Amino acid sequence: MSKPIAAHFVQDYLIATTQWIYGQIRANAEFTPIVLARHKVNPEAFPVDKLYSMDELPAWQRALDELHFRTRGYSRFFAQRLQKPSLIHAHFGHIGFKALGLARRFNIPLITSFYGYDVSALGRNPRYRKRYAQLFAEGNLFLAEGPHLAKSLAELGCPREKIRVFHLGVDLIPIDDRIYTTRAADIGTRVLFAATFTEKKGWADALRAFARASRQVQMRLRLIGGGEDEDLVTKAIRELGIESLVDRSGYVTHDELLREMMASDIFLQPSRTAANGNTEGGAPVTLIDAQSVKLAICATSHADIPEVAPHGVSSLLSPEGDVELLSENLLRLARDPQLRRQFGENGRARIEAEYNWSIQGPRLATIYKSCLTDPSSNSMKIYDME
Repeated sequence: MSKPIAAHFVQDYLIATTQWIYGQIRANAEFTPIVLARHKVNPEAFPVDKLYSMDELPAWQRALDELHFRTRGYSRFFAQRLQKPSLIHAHFGHIGFKALGLARRFNIPLITSFYGYDVSALGRNPRYRKRYAQLFAEGNLFLAEGPHLAKSLAELGCPREKIRVFHLGVDLIPIDDRIYTTRAADIGTRVLFAATFTEKKGWADALRAFARASRQVQMRLRLIGGGEDEDLVTKAIRELGIESLVDRSGYVTHDELLREMMASDIFLQPSRTAANGNTEGGAPVTLIDAQSVKLAICATSHADIPEVAPHGVSSLLSPEGDVELLSENLLRLARDPQLRRQFGENGRARIEAEYNWSIQGPRLATIYKSCLTDPSSNSMKIYDME
C-alpha cells in the first residue's frame, strides 16, 4: 500500500538559513514528500525525490501561470504535477495563502507553519492581514514553534482551536564528554554569535556586552553571518575598540556552523524587538543547534527563546536591550566552566526529548493523520493563554 502524499509548498527551495524546513520534509517516514517551490535554490544540498519549481518554465509560461493564479486562485503548473496529494503543508504564512487555491482544487487539508517574520513583520501589513483572515478561515491547522508565536497568531485572528505548538527539530549527531576537551580555554572563553546582521538579532547588544565583559575576563568573540547591517557591525567593532578580540566570517554551511559551535564555550543570542516592530516571532533555530552540541546559551527573554532555552536550565536570559545584565550573564558563564557544562548537558537532554527529528518526525505524521480525519481531534499541545 502506497504512502499518503504530503505536498510541501515553499517560496525558495532551500535557503541555508531555513534548513530546518528540510527536517520536516525528510523525517516524516509515514508520508511521501513532494516539494513545490517558486524558486530552486541549493537543491543539491537538500535532495528530495520530487521537486517542482517555477524556474522550470520559460518566462512567458510563468506569466501565464501567474495569470491563472490570479483568476483561478492556484498555479496550473503545480496542479498538473501533483499526484493525488493527501494534504498540503505550507511553510510561512504568506505561502499558506498562496496554497489555498491548490487545497480547494484537490479538496484536501492545508496545514500552515508560521515561523516569525510572517507574523511580526508581515502581520503588521494591512494587505497581509486581509490575506491571513482568509487563510485562517479556510486553513485546517496552523503550527507555531512556541507559545509566544502561537499567541501572536491568535492576536492576528487565527482561531485558537486551529493552533498547535510544534517544536522544530534537528538531526542529532553523537556527542560525548570529549567535546569539553575540545573547548579547553587556551585563548580564553570563546563566545560565538551566528546570525543575520539585522536589528532584531541583537548584534549591537552582543558587541556592547562582549566589550564590557572582555575588560574583566579573557575572551574572544567569533562572529558568523552577514546582512543589511554588516557595515554597521564593522563600525561598532572599531568604535568599541575590540577589533583584536573579534574573528569574523560570512555565512557558513550548517555542518561548518556545528563545528564552530563545538569549538566554542558560549553561544550569544540577544534577540530583541527592532525599531520597526520586527521580532523573532518564535526563536532562532541556532539555539536548538547550539544546545544539541552541549553549548551553554547567553540570550534574552525575547519571544519564544525561554521556551527553547529555559533560563537556569540551559541558558542565562536577560530582558531584551539590557546590555548590563547581558554582560553580567556572559561574565558568569565565562567564569564558571562547571555551570557551562551543566547547561550543556541539560540543553542536550532537552533537544533529545523535544527537538529531535527522530521524535518530531513521527509527531508531525500524527498531526498530518489527524488532519486527514478530524483536525479538532489532534491532541498536540495548544498554547497556554496565560
